[in-house]
Amino acid sequence: MLNIYLYLYEKNMEQELLTLDDLNFHDCNMYSFGFDSDNYEFLFDIDLILQWHTEKPKWRFSVCPVTIVFKNVYDIEMDINSNTQLIMDDIIKSNPRVPKNIEYLPAGTLEYDWYFDLIVGGEIRFKSIGMTMYQRKEPIVQRRQALTLEDRGGFSLNKEGIIILNDFMTS
Repeated sequence: MLNIYLYLYEKNMEQELLTLDDLNFHDCNMYSFGFDSDNYEFLFDIDLILQWHTEKPKWRFSVCPVTIVFKNVYDIEMDINSNTQLIMDDIIKSNPRVPKNIEYLPAGTLEYDWYFDLIVGGEIRFKSIGMTMYQRKEPIVQRRQALTLEDRGGFSLNKEGIIILNDFMTS
């Protein structure tokens, strides 16, 4: 059986963009987040697990650092209760609707409620018209689900690298 994560990585290498439904954020580590208030952006620095190698006796993971940039963001709510680690379970988008500032956006743009479910750490909620995901480095196959700071190039909210997802919906 073809491993879905391997398929997605090969799909990206052919320059096809992924969709949010293609990705699984379970066990992805979040390192930082920040705001670009001039552009109404909410940015996240995570390790994305592109492939789970489930051969026994030891699992291995293909992991790469990515920056996720949400556009036209407002109504941010966070309930974070953690020591030093934020681990994701899922990113969920729901409730499509016309944005309140549609006159400044391309015709037909939709806005969503976004929900980050964190296994360790709580939850993050906000409204946004969509996201762009930048893969900043090639994946590393390893036994851990998270990269070392050295392997990932430290913390970064840079919008550089390969765009692997561009999720903006119109009606």
